[in-house]
Amino acid sequence: MIGDKSICKIISYNREKRTFIVQEIASQTQGYLPLSKDLLKDKTKLFDAMKQGKTILLLCVKVMEGKPVYSSNMQALDERSKEEPLSISINFSTENEDFNSSLFDSVYNLLGDTIDNDIKYDLARQLILANRKLRIRPSLYKELFSKCNAKYGARMWKENLISYTSNSIITSLWKIGDTTERQQILDKLGISLPEPEIKEVEVYNGSVIPLFENIANNIITKINAAKHSVKIAVAWFTNFDLFNCIKAALNRNIQVTLITNNDFINNGGYCLNFDELIDCGLKLHLVEYPEMLHYKFCIIDDSTIITGSYNWTFYAEEINKEDVIIIEELPKVKDAFLAIFDSLLMQFNQVYKMPETVPYRPQYDRSSFKQYISEELVLRAKKNIGNRRQNLIDAQTLSPDNQNVIAAMKEFGVNTDNSSRSIAEIDYDTSQSAIAKRTQTLETLNRQHAMINQKITDIDKEKNKIIQQKEESQKQVEAQLVSANSEDERNLIRRQSEENEANLNSRITQIEQEKKETEAEISTVENQINTLNSEIEIINKTSNIESKGGRGGLKITLKWNTIDDLDLHVIDPDGQEIYYGQKEHKCQDVIGRLDIDANVSTPYITTPVENIYWDGTAPIGKYCVKVNLYTKRSSQMEIPFSVTVYPEKGLPKIIPLKIIKTKEPIIVTEFDYSDNGIKYIK
Repeated sequence: MIGDKSICKIISYNREKRTFIVQEIASQTQGYLPLSKDLLKDKTKLFDAMKQGKTILLLCVKVMEGKPVYSSNMQALDERSKEEPLSISINFSTENEDFNSSLFDSVYNLLGDTIDNDIKYDLARQLILANRKLRIRPSLYKELFSKCNAKYGARMWKENLISYTSNSIITSLWKIGDTTERQQILDKLGISLPEPEIKEVEVYNGSVIPLFENIANNIITKINAAKHSVKIAVAWFTNFDLFNCIKAALNRNIQVTLITNNDFINNGGYCLNFDELIDCGLKLHLVEYPEMLHYKFCIIDDSTIITGSYNWTFYAEEINKEDVIIIEELPKVKDAFLAIFDSLLMQFNQVYKMPETVPYRPQYDRSSFKQYISEELVLRAKKNIGNRRQNLIDAQTLSPDNQNVIAAMKEFGVNTDNSSRSIAEIDYDTSQSAIAKRTQTLETLNRQHAMINQKITDIDKEKNKIIQQKEESQKQVEAQLVSANSEDERNLIRRQSEENEANLNSRITQIEQEKKETEAEISTVENQINTLNSEIEIINKTSNIESKGGRGGLKITLKWNTIDDLDLHVIDPDGQEIYYGQKEHKCQDVIGRLDIDANVSTPYITTPVENIYWDGTAPIGKYCVKVNLYTKRSSQMEIPFSVTVYPEKGLPKIIPLKIIKTKEPIIVTEFDYSDNGIKYIK
């Protein structure tokens, strides 16, 4: 008996002798657990185990008067296990189901929250093997796997105790594994990779066609001929022509799966709207930092392979020297690419909308991204995709010294000097661009809203399921109490029932909190949707009001459509405020003036305009634009308005807002003006 490890529960505590009375679960033998100096640090844990009826692992150190004396020094156990392997044999009954259930739960509770050492792992292994025969706990495999740290989770999968594991564990095992171990991983995943025997390619009557020019058109031709599936693994995808080709394939009910990187090129703000393809049925898998996908291949109808150096970008099509080969009717090659694609699908999760952020990569050269995307924007402008002027101005914003950008702006007569453009032309372009950007954001928010609604539905279903589990569990407990043979057995059933109910109640509390957070999230999204819809409405209404007043080197115009009296205020780089109380101020030898002040007195109009402008080249420095509701005359609670900034150099901007309180000016925008143009701060 000395040296044996036993699973016990604490019956009571003798305060005079400072000794716990314990009972070994399997044999029902009672013994002693003295509270020695070594165990003082575990005192609280031991008393908690006694109160809660939890089992503990004890080591028999001696026998006194025929009764075992135990120690709970787990550190000693762990140290001994390093010198000699420790094993605890769990002996289940062949007949007594109640005993088995009680012993099973006791061992399970012994594992605690984490399986992080060999002793606990061995206990978990025995529980799994016993559960396969006794079927005591259907959810055991998932529960034990969730308790395992990475080391023991991987071991559990490798030893075939569970049939599944996480992508991160597979990735880790693959990285550290040798050839044999990697083959074992593939075998467990059901993946069979052919040996790379190049010579066998000649056995088949297939074809290998190299391409060095017009690559996109050739890819489009193959995709257009697809009958059932297109599988794409590509590092970067920004080519609109290929995007439209994929969208058309999805609309023909072709199954399209794309694996690509979530980085600044694919998701940096000037990119393709992959959410639009997801809405059409695209299955999108994203590779996140620190992983990076560098494949460039496509599989059509699980038969035709297109692979090479070519990324699906205009940059690759128009600027780089690239190549692909189209491989057809070569089964060995086809099978190899399909196996790799399937392994990528298992490694990288499917997403149902593009992330709003890109993981920070410390080694990633963000300036290279800016140059890359600016070149893409130039190519879009040349292909007349989207707003040409806007594309080129965005390109210049990203990479102002890029010679290709400068040349393209000269080629198309686009520059940041707005002096040659009419106010009406600027108004139209600015309002349409502002509406288009908000509409695109609305589409994303509406998809997000639908997903959150579905999440709330799923949360309600899970809560109802747990409530049902509680009811069924209570019925089972009542039946067990009736059939129990002793008061100790009934007490054990009650304790287990209370613990189970506490766990279920805890989960219900978590679910209710999760629902509250999700409802708050959907409220935020709804507010954003309402704000964008309101801004679009304001832009539509005020863009029909003619912009009046002087123009000069800088013009700022306020528009609204009520009889209320709104006032435009601008603080110039000198810190001086131009408004109805001080209509002119000279800054850097340039006069800024308020030349239109509407709805001060009758007749009140519903298309009012206020305007401040600077006669010559605008002063250099920081500006702050405010709007004040001076007199409220209409019945509207919120007064909608827009302010448009017309710089001589740089992007004009329209800002739609609402104002409620009188005599409390609100800041509309702030910007810096320099020889290089305008830079908006707010």
